[in-house]
Amino acid sequence: SVKANASPTNQQTFGNNTGTVAQRWSPQTVYYVRISDNPDVDEANEPEVLYTSMIHSREVAALMSNMFFMWYLLENYSTDPAVKSLVDNNELYFVPVVNPDGLRWNQTIAPSGGGMQRKNLRPGVADNGATNTTNASRGIDLNRNFAYLWGPSYTGSSGTQSSDSYRGTAAFSEPESQIMRDFILSRNFETALWHHTFANGIPHPYGGLPTQASGRENEMHKWHEDMTRYNRYVSGATIFPAANGIADDWMLGGPADVNGNTGSGQQILATTPEHGHNNERNIASGFSGFWPTPTNITAIAKRAMRMNFVTAYYGGRYARLHDLTQSNITSLSSNLTFGIERLGQTASNFTLTVTPVSANITSITSPATQTGMSILEQRNVNAALVLNPTIQPNERIEYKVSLSNGFHVIYEVNFVKYYQPTVLFSDNPDVNLLSNWTSTGLWTTSTASPWSGTRSIKDGAAIPYATNGNRTLTTATTYDLRNSEKILLQFYAKWDIERNFDFVELQGSTNGTTWFTLCGRYNKPETATTTNDAHGAKTATSWAFQGNNSSGRVYDGDQMDKWVMEEIVIDATNNSFLVNAANARFRFVFRSDANNRPESYSTNYDGFYFDDFRIIQVNELVPSAPPMAVCQNITVTLDVNGQATITPAQIDNGSSDDVAIVNRTLDINTFDCSNIGTPVTVTLTVFDAEGQSDTCTATVTVQDTTAPAVPAIADATGECS
Repeated sequence: SVKANASPTNQQTFGNNTGTVAQRWSPQTVYYVRISDNPDVDEANEPEVLYTSMIHSREVAALMSNMFFMWYLLENYSTDPAVKSLVDNNELYFVPVVNPDGLRWNQTIAPSGGGMQRKNLRPGVADNGATNTTNASRGIDLNRNFAYLWGPSYTGSSGTQSSDSYRGTAAFSEPESQIMRDFILSRNFETALWHHTFANGIPHPYGGLPTQASGRENEMHKWHEDMTRYNRYVSGATIFPAANGIADDWMLGGPADVNGNTGSGQQILATTPEHGHNNERNIASGFSGFWPTPTNITAIAKRAMRMNFVTAYYGGRYARLHDLTQSNITSLSSNLTFGIERLGQTASNFTLTVTPVSANITSITSPATQTGMSILEQRNVNAALVLNPTIQPNERIEYKVSLSNGFHVIYEVNFVKYYQPTVLFSDNPDVNLLSNWTSTGLWTTSTASPWSGTRSIKDGAAIPYATNGNRTLTTATTYDLRNSEKILLQFYAKWDIERNFDFVELQGSTNGTTWFTLCGRYNKPETATTTNDAHGAKTATSWAFQGNNSSGRVYDGDQMDKWVMEEIVIDATNNSFLVNAANARFRFVFRSDANNRPESYSTNYDGFYFDDFRIIQVNELVPSAPPMAVCQNITVTLDVNGQATITPAQIDNGSSDDVAIVNRTLDINTFDCSNIGTPVTVTLTVFDAEGQSDTCTATVTVQDTTAPAVPAIADATGECS
């Protein structure tokens, strides 16, 4: 859209009346734009999401994280179906510069960059006189000026005018915070990001009172864990020192504070990601990380991209699809199992449609539409699969899965399974207990909510798990992976492990001595010190714990008791160090540091569970191609009895198959006098040995050129002869 005044009443900033005449300017407008398929129309049925930056005017990387995302959407809308779907079905609002006076003042005092003005330019607040041209201590910290948890009763703001966190004399005393308040209350935002710099972390409500629970912590945890899956920023309400009177606390709101304020009343999930650590961070120079070198700006913005995308998804009608069917399908009739996990704030029904792709599927019956799902609920549903009786072991079974929310398709993907492949290892803890594994440290079989049967395998019996833990669970025997097109490791798992610090990882080895991490669907990169050192409740030893102790890919965080099916692919592209290994081994590694941080999530740090671990060897039997039917038109002549019969061979004009055609049929093969004059359309069907078929049509023209046979009349005798 064309940029517009974010204030419903056309309110503006103070402007600047300090310094020389050339350094002064009139009040400014705080602008917003809307990115959507109809950007100039507010479409009532589309979820709304807010992105802001520069509430602190020295945090330029925050501004660029927004701008980069905005341009990415615009530049890829016409070529990327995912971007188009996101834009077409949501309204994304951007306020790139919440504090335009502060930004302009930085341009004034440091034209080449490096200005440290954080606050707005309220006149008379630490401006040191009308002739000042370099002061960066002026004004009010706008992100300490929102009403919820505002004031001296809470920690994290200052009553000193020159302080960077000076909160002002009253909540919403500033035009910029008033403009954002009025703008937010005029909309119906579901989620919001207030981009900041320069730590690598995401604090979420309540910054003003970190020990206060909102009841939305699990939603916050899932959202933040998803946003930071790859950049691995630390997140939580307690990672930074308290900061009160901040925008995201007010947007979410909650119980009345000491001032009787309950926030926006809209219960918006909002958060404040910080970006930029490990770039320009020379504190002595006065630049710090607020002014990264230009070559680092794009890298910082790219680390924010998943945050921006996930925030839009979580604001909308969004559910995640989980494939819960292992690849060894053993019977002609079975169920394909899927998990539908609602994550979006906007209510919706979800429809899963499963359709055959490979010809060896006779039918698939899709599950019913899922209605009334609550946020974070996962429902496991089944689609009934029936295979053709002619299917052979190792044949590829392929089907298409589409998940829609009643407005648009969220996912569309083809899954591939195999019929009765070779299974090198199948572990059932109900029967085998731990006999298929060798352990160091305590591992156990648990009867607490297994995936199947009565038991799963767990890292130790204690809940919460023990700190300073170090234990492994290794396959008791080796496995020959030679002569395989690919190998699939598949198992069901759930976990509740202190995120960013403790971890479980799955490793492989070709000799039992040297181990390498395996990359799967659900594990993720380890964290680094630069994404953990914002966490004041942890020590520097813990900041580096994953980086110092893992091999690169870990399981951590809280699955909230939801099972997933992990898949590790071993082929020329994935985990290739194990290709053709004659003596492969696999092991789980569990490590925990010295303490678990307290959080208000549902987490109880109960550890890592897995069930039904299998090693599946894939040597795919490629089904033959279906036959190709080719027809020809023919003319037939009625016989002396007025009848004609044809065979499929007369219609067939060179039908073919890559193996052999074993049968041919016609829907019409007899004709009589009634067919004379109008060509008859007949259908030829040809079949191969796998039951695959093809059809074609031809016309049969019926003619009558044979005289009827006159029966011989015997000599008659009698009185009339």
